[in-house]
Amino acid sequence: MREAVLIGAYTNTIEKELTLVETILDWKKYNLPVILSTHYPVNSNIQNLVDYYIFDKEQYLDPAIMNQHIYSCSSFEIVADFDRPYHAPAALIAYQNAIRLLDNKYDFIYLQDYDVVLNKNKIFEYTRSSEFLKYKMFMCNWYNIPDSYATNIIFFRDNYFTKLWGDIRIPKDFLDLVRSTGNNNLLIEGLAKRLIDVKNLKDDVFIFSNEQRDEFLGEFTKHMADNNVPRIYLASTTQNQYILFIINSTGREIDFHLSGWEFITNKILNKNIRLHGNLCMYWTVYNENTKLTVTYENNKKIYNILPGEIYKECNFVFRDSTPIKCK
Repeated sequence: MREAVLIGAYTNTIEKELTLVETILDWKKYNLPVILSTHYPVNSNIQNLVDYYIFDKEQYLDPAIMNQHIYSCSSFEIVADFDRPYHAPAALIAYQNAIRLLDNKYDFIYLQDYDVVLNKNKIFEYTRSSEFLKYKMFMCNWYNIPDSYATNIIFFRDNYFTKLWGDIRIPKDFLDLVRSTGNNNLLIEGLAKRLIDVKNLKDDVFIFSNEQRDEFLGEFTKHMADNNVPRIYLASTTQNQYILFIINSTGREIDFHLSGWEFITNKILNKNIRLHGNLCMYWTVYNENTKLTVTYENNKKIYNILPGEIYKECNFVFRDSTPIKCK
């Protein structure tokens, strides 16, 4: 069986480049050809490490394709737009560029994002076993999101990747694919699950159990760019007040300072908050005619809350008895 490795990468920092090099060198230990396909250029030293390098200089993060952050706990849920275009369509197109170039040169492809850490020998126990020859594709569940499959780790035979995703060349193709499932949710992990259902591919795709996944998966992603900074949102309520949410989804503890004053009462606002990492959340409510500054580390966000002003930085819903509703 002719096997190869396909790695996708967006290495816009030195740390990410080092991770990519580690991933390439680790795969090279198994004497498999390595294909690298990106929509962000890599230096010539990295290019020389791989057997094929594909760079799509025309591929960009399309501002027309935005996804959402969803933060949830037992008492409330917050939904807010990403502050930059959704990365997944460009990454998917980069993979398709490589697959078109290879043109069935290989029988089996191990596809992964550059920052996924895998136990290769554990994977081979499945992909090289006669027991699993009937399967055309191997996928696993995405962490913490139901009805979603990881798209940064996919192993497949006989160009089955294109059978699942179609021939994606431009961002519009991705949007058309989303609409074809009858659901406009752009999240690619949920889209993968819907496509398998809609195209009736269940018999061809082996979904690793969570226990099997955890045996071969060291890290799902070493570089979660969207989690490197906390999120601060202000939203209007139906009670003509304003609710502030602070979410610390980083891996570190962060101190926040809330300061300002109420214009009419001259009440001074001064509060320190320490939020632990890994999705610790805080909320509080303010009245109109308030100047508010949220400061953390070397960053600040300033609000001048004037009468009648509407803030929609996020939508929210309380699941408990809290009598606050989003306007």
